[in-house]
Amino acid sequence: MPFCPPAGAQVEIAMVVTGRIGRLRAALRVVALALPLAAAVALAQEPGGAETDWQAGFEAEGAGDWHGALHHYNRAIQSGELSQKRLARVFRSRGNVRHALGEDGEALKDYETAISLDPNYANAYVSRGVIYHLRGDYVHALEDYDEAIRLEPDNALAYANRGGAHEQLEQIEDAITDFRTAYRLGLDKDWLVEVLTAYGDLPAREP
Repeated sequence: MPFCPPAGAQVEIAMVVTGRIGRLRAALRVVALALPLAAAVALAQEPGGAETDWQAGFEAEGAGDWHGALHHYNRAIQSGELSQKRLARVFRSRGNVRHALGEDGEALKDYETAISLDPNYANAYVSRGVIYHLRGDYVHALEDYDEAIRLEPDNALAYANRGGAHEQLEQIEDAITDFRTAYRLGLDKDWLVEVLTAYGDLPAREP
C-alpha cells in the first residue's frame, strides 16, 4: 500500500507565561504535532520503495528515532520515485528531523527546498518561520506565518506562532488576536489557554 501520511509533523513554538501581566517568552522547545488524517493533502498515490521509506521515516520520527527517520527520508528523496508535491513533504519532514537534531541550518535548507517544490505548501512556510522565530528574526518569521495563513486560513499553529512573533515585537493586540484565533480553531494546548487567561481574553470555542 502506498503511504498517505497526515499533513506532517507540524512544528510549533511553545510559549510559557511569565510575569504578573502574562507576558510570554519563546521557550527553547519545539514540539511535533501529528495532524489528523482528515487534514491530509489529497495527492495521487504512487507505489514504490520511496513510499515504504517515507512511511518508515514518519514512524521513526514519531518515535523520536531521529537518525532512523533521517536514514529513511534520505532514501525516499534519493529514489527519484516521488512526484514534486510528495517530495516537498518529505523534504519538510526531513527538515523537522534535522531541527530536532539541532541542525537548524540544514533544516532551513530543507524547508526552502520544500517551498521551491510546492510554493502552495502552507506548512513548509510555518516550519521555516519557526527557524526564523527561534533565531530572533521575527520579521521574516511573520512573513512566513502570513503566507501560511494566506494559503491555509484555518492553520491554527500558524496563528499561534504568529501571535508569538507579534508578542516578541511587543505588538500585544495583534498577538492576542492571533492567539484567540488559534484557540477558536481548536488548538488544544495548555500554554495557549494559560496565555489567553493571563491576558483575560479566553474566547469561546467554535461550535
